Amino acid sequence: MRTTVELDPHTHQRLKTLAKEMNQSLSETIGQLATYGLNKYAPDESRIKIDPLTGFPTFDTGRPVTSEEVADMIDEDL
Repeated sequence: MRTTVELDPHTHQRLKTLAKEMNQSLSETIGQLATYGLNKYAPDESRIKIDPLTGFPTFDTGRPVTSEEVADMIDEDL
């Protein structure tokens, strides 16, 4: 989809440099960064489901999450 965005000169230059380093177009770079930001700060609510057995909200991480990873995340919050 084609759209127009306004960027300050410094951000535009940073994006151009990053795109060149990644061997991709400016549009591809902006698209990837936008997707990353949306996934991090505004996750797609349709990915969150209520488990019919437990009633707890669940979401698909795209891979299994180990008990060790969960323990590490809990330790980081303490």
